[in-house]
Amino acid sequence: MEVGSSLNEPFIYIDIDAILLSNLNEWWSYVNEKYFIGTMHYPIGKTLNAGIYSVSDPTKINFNIMIKRYFENRPDYKYIREISDKTTSSHLDLLGYTNKESAYNEDGTLRSGDQSLFVNYFIRTNETPYYDKHDIAWNVFSNYATYEFDKTGYINVTDNVNRLGLEIKEIKILHAYSFAKAPFLEKLSKSEYYR
Repeated sequence: MEVGSSLNEPFIYIDIDAILLSNLNEWWSYVNEKYFIGTMHYPIGKTLNAGIYSVSDPTKINFNIMIKRYFENRPDYKYIREISDKTTSSHLDLLGYTNKESAYNEDGTLRSGDQSLFVNYFIRTNETPYYDKHDIAWNVFSNYATYEFDKTGYINVTDNVNRLGLEIKEIKILHAYSFAKAPFLEKLSKSEYYR
């Protein structure tokens, strides 16, 4: 985030284990319409995934602002856990990006990782990190998709699991994080192009 902010222009961040299957023109077409655009943890849950996001205004959200927000919110972490426990019917609802385990541990310490920093940033605002133009196709857990490497090295997705009642017409990013890494690398090593 600090490197992106130093560019002084919008940036899109994608984890190294997130495989881009589409061009970014669509995302670039609306990147300036919201200063932060996040993507959900699909199909694990509707919580925010910090592995894929964009920032168009680093004066509104950057690392220093997120750390400052942590110290502002920390005295009220019990209340924050309570409001985070609310359930929502849509991933676009205000609190659809979090649950009570997303930011604070029971002792008031912040959970590790940038994901908890993002959740902590938004939880006391009247904003959501999601954007209605930026759908769940931008972050699909690779274990819930059927895919293969073709002879030219490209990944062809033939099917995906419709979980949480959220349909995906075309996967734009296949995310091979956590226990999905090993199956992905095994398929990669057996593919004709990458052998």
